[in-house]
Amino acid sequence: MKSTNQSTIMSKLEVIKKTVRNLSRTKEEILLLDQKGWFAKLFRHKRMLNKLKRCEYSLNDQIDEYLRENNAEYREIIFANFDLLETSNIHFTVYSEDVSYKGTRSEAIEGDIHPNGYSYCYSTKTNISGGYYSGLSYPSRFEGYVDYWGCIKLKRTDLKYGLFTIAS
Repeated sequence: MKSTNQSTIMSKLEVIKKTVRNLSRTKEEILLLDQKGWFAKLFRHKRMLNKLKRCEYSLNDQIDEYLRENNAEYREIIFANFDLLETSNIHFTVYSEDVSYKGTRSEAIEGDIHPNGYSYCYSTKTNISGGYYSGLSYPSRFEGYVDYWGCIKLKRTDLKYGLFTIAS
């Protein structure tokens, strides 16, 4: 029984090591790409940054899973954070706006909770503008999750229309 548990721990550690290697390789590729001209960066730079982001998320998830299974103190911290974040209704306030030439509203937002207690989010996906009426719509509800470290990922689930949108 113990050898099986050790073998699963070793296999998880190997997966983590492989992800770290992929992460460092991707960082090296981005550095090499940054040294090239703008035309070389035109098509690959954003794709490489997205790959780097996926590798970082994957690494964090793998380390998190490993620690949840093998460290009692880590589990206690997780449960304490869950107790602090447990709610079903969070109200967001817009503190700055930006203009998008491709879309008129946010479809997905991501962010995190800072030590000051506020969450700061940014739009990761906007709609593709579809005429006059799409400019009159606004998201009225986002749903998603906040994990126990305060990472927020939300998607628009409800849409409303109005001539004038006044923040409340």
